[in-house]
Amino acid sequence: MTRGAALALVLAAAAFARPSRAQETPQLPPPPPPSSPPQYTPLPTPPQPGPGTPPPPPRREKEREPPLRREHEREKEREREREVVVVRPRYVVAPAPVVVRDEPPPARRWVQVAFRSGVSFPAGSISGAPNDPMSGDFGLQVPIFLEAGIKVHPMIFLGAYTSLSIGGTSSAFADAQGCVSGSSRGCGSTDWRIGLEVQVHFRPAELVNPWLGYGLGFEQVSASASGGGSPATGETFSGLELARIGGGADFRVSRIFGFGPFIEVDFGSYSQEHVQGVTATGAASTVDQSISNTGLHEWVTLGVRGVLFP
Repeated sequence: MTRGAALALVLAAAAFARPSRAQETPQLPPPPPPSSPPQYTPLPTPPQPGPGTPPPPPRREKEREPPLRREHEREKEREREREVVVVRPRYVVAPAPVVVRDEPPPARRWVQVAFRSGVSFPAGSISGAPNDPMSGDFGLQVPIFLEAGIKVHPMIFLGAYTSLSIGGTSSAFADAQGCVSGSSRGCGSTDWRIGLEVQVHFRPAELVNPWLGYGLGFEQVSASASGGGSPATGETFSGLELARIGGGADFRVSRIFGFGPFIEVDFGSYSQEHVQGVTATGAASTVDQSISNTGLHEWVTLGVRGVLFP
């Protein structure tokens, strides 16, 4: 066989064996055993800052935005700066004021002053004799009371009182003394009192403070007639005021002032009588005498009380 024939035979054998090797399944290398180290190289860990190293500044949102978005926002800001803003006036409705209820003043002690006025009605008898009523000589009166004392406790008041009442007489007394219509002679009555009292205030620290009081003292009441060219005539009775019982309520509007309604009943007994008359000759005469047969009389008063330092 010649050298050329041998080379041709080798080339033909190689061409015949190439397709069969292409159809063979490639063989993968076997996996590494579990105990073998990883086949990749980990990324290097960034260096950690030391205790004295300040942290890096945070990235602002604008830096994180893409360049095109930041440029778009800058353009919008420039457009807003070029715009002309027209501010139209608006009517502003003021809110309704909030009404805050004031708290009542705290309870007080020490000095307290009060004054009263109203209308007084007579009742009972001047003496124990029959047909001797208070309404036979006296009519309605307008009293003016003055009280002053100390609150030894917020609920307890101790003080003194005085009062002067001015009013009219009964029609029977006016007819007997010549105080008739068209005459220059006039009739009137007065009542003067003085004494001591105690009051109990039930709610001294509240806005409305109800109270009860009791007092006793001395009283002098007169019914008289004067004018008309004749001497003055009349009667004056005096005696003890046995009980002055009253009650009411004070509206404590401030630390300085309070006011409120009251009702009061005064019980007394007259023991002395002073009579001023005219003798048969027209001369003035007076008689002072004791009332042996005493009776019990009352004055009922309705009115308004004002208080300083309630």
